[in-house]
Amino acid sequence: MYTYVAFTDVVLGQIERDVARFTPERGGALLGPVGQPLVTEFLYDEQARTSGGTFSPSRWLEARVQEREAANPLVEFKGMLHSHPGAMSYPSHGDHEAYENSLESVPWLGRLIAPIVTVGPGPDGEHHIPLLSESGTVTGTVSVYIAEPTNRGPAGVIVTAASPSVIWVRRDLEELARRLGGITDEPFIIDAGGQAYLAGSVLCAGFDLLLLFEPTYPFTCPAILAARRPEARGPVSHEILGLLWTGEEAAAERPLPLLWDQAEPEETRLWEALIRPALMASPVPEEEPAVATAARVDSGSVAGRDDELGAETARGTAQSEDVPAAAPGPEREVAPPAVVRPRWHVRLARRAWRLLNPRAWGRHGRPAALPAGRHERRPVRPEVTPGTQEGTDSADGELATMETGGTNDE
Repeated sequence: MYTYVAFTDVVLGQIERDVARFTPERGGALLGPVGQPLVTEFLYDEQARTSGGTFSPSRWLEARVQEREAANPLVEFKGMLHSHPGAMSYPSHGDHEAYENSLESVPWLGRLIAPIVTVGPGPDGEHHIPLLSESGTVTGTVSVYIAEPTNRGPAGVIVTAASPSVIWVRRDLEELARRLGGITDEPFIIDAGGQAYLAGSVLCAGFDLLLLFEPTYPFTCPAILAARRPEARGPVSHEILGLLWTGEEAAAERPLPLLWDQAEPEETRLWEALIRPALMASPVPEEEPAVATAARVDSGSVAGRDDELGAETARGTAQSEDVPAAAPGPEREVAPPAVVRPRWHVRLARRAWRLLNPRAWGRHGRPAALPAGRHERRPVRPEVTPGTQEGTDSADGELATMETGGTNDE
């Protein structure tokens, strides 16, 4: 099973504010760009039917999801998130049944992203993401799972611990805007080359930057386009980025070269990759070759030195072996070669491979009405297999009605 899924820092902030700060159970729908293993939006269900151990999504949330997809065909439903009481950081048996119902109604998705939120610090593990408040306090933990249909098992689904990643897109956009003296807004989804991309913009003096992020950012670099604003008057330039518009050419977009160094800390990787090409392309003055220094001639003249060498050569054949040979003359100083520094021409990096499973990229379509239902949770602890598969539990409902309730939950 393909288990990679990425969450933006914007989504994690929404989940922390709407779910992790409150007593379970609460939840909502996850959305993201069509065909990509990426969650960019969380819709909190304000009208869900909840108790201390159950969560049933409302028709209101279903309508919100459909409205969101109709408004932007680049966005699709990805799954459901809800909170569990105590330390139950895995799906319940009722959750499994709800996952099965949802996958039957939206078969083109092929899988559901099914995170479970617990209040407060949670367990350590690759599929757990801490939720931080604005002050840096851990208020909750997201335990991420993937549900896929299967012929094995009574629930008809297999639930596996995911391999989640966090895309710190808002943090990096704000830092880039700060360094460039510009402003930025919330990330958004756009169509680029027929594919939905997570994007962000930075508005600077006289020009704008458009950044396109893939789900594997910051492991892979974004594509960055610079465009001169049509209303800008006169030349527009930025020395650090190596940008110059004279004011006569059209305001066409220009791809910016990047030198992406994965050894660079993630917090500064984007900025360093952006400024290095311009720094390396700046003119470097070539060094003048040093003039060789002539060796001193003890005789005072070249002619005198030649006579002396000739006499020493004639005497050399008559010298016995016990007579030491004449000391060699001073060596001529050789000038070091001139240093010529290479001039780099860096092109915008384009990934020649995809690190993601093609199945997760190629699905399109929009979910229709999602099934609703309520299921009493039976405390079935998921088994952890060597393949990181964690048990069977389920959520119920349309949009996946999730329930962890019942007196036999604890």
